[in-house]
Amino acid sequence: MLDAIKAADLPHQLLHPTVVLALPEDASAVRLARAAVRGAAHPMLSAPRLADAVLLTSELVTNALLYAGPPVAVHIHAESHRVSVAVGDHTPPARIDRSPLTTASVGGRGLAIVASLANVCGLYAPVGATGKFVWFVVEDDSPSRDVPTNRS
Repeated sequence: MLDAIKAADLPHQLLHPTVVLALPEDASAVRLARAAVRGAAHPMLSAPRLADAVLLTSELVTNALLYAGPPVAVHIHAESHRVSVAVGDHTPPARIDRSPLTTASVGGRGLAIVASLANVCGLYAPVGATGKFVWFVVEDDSPSRDVPTNRS
């Protein structure tokens, strides 16, 4: 499953994100990233796919904070039935630990979750720059969207 996260160019949508969020260097970073994705994608995705996008954002931001450390930024582009999210940090791509997981393993499932729930995902390391982006795209697969409304 982890093999699905491969080097790839950023989706063209993320070249012009609708939201760029520099995350704070404290415990609120993951919560703020989830809220930003929820706010941008809410009108674009069904409730189940919105939950997927929020979960995947949480996984990638947590990984960036645990393994790279701040600064971490989230780039979001939401459009009709699709949200694209990239989480960037300042470290070069690292090797993924492919040790077998056991039921006692505390971590190591985040990228597998991203690969299984995203329509497409990848790793982008700009040439000549320090750092990388791990990104994903979530599309709404259902023709009738279950988008909550603000009607009273």
